[in-house]
Amino acid sequence: MKTNKLTSTDISNPDSKALITTITSFTIVRLAMFEGPAFFGLVILLMSILWGVLNSNPVLWIGIIPMLIMLFYAAKIFPTTENVALLIQDKIYPLLKDGER
Repeated sequence: MKTNKLTSTDISNPDSKALITTITSFTIVRLAMFEGPAFFGLVILLMSILWGVLNSNPVLWIGIIPMLIMLFYAAKIFPTTENVALLIQDKIYPLLKDGER
């Protein structure tokens, strides 16, 4: 009886490497949507520092929050080899098995 456990040879074959590359690219594109608001907040913060209004209006520090959210989200979702192996094992293998029926 074959198990659904992935081995290191499964991860190192060219098809798995292509899948890992695709998932990594998808994650980078998904993070790009967070990058716009993050940089907008930082530009507002930078402009307020350059114009000297940050001291009189410290609420402008709120502009750093989108960047912090993006960084924490990126650290949480960025795919490692182990995370991709779990994704394949939990999500893709069952779909392939259902298609064989």
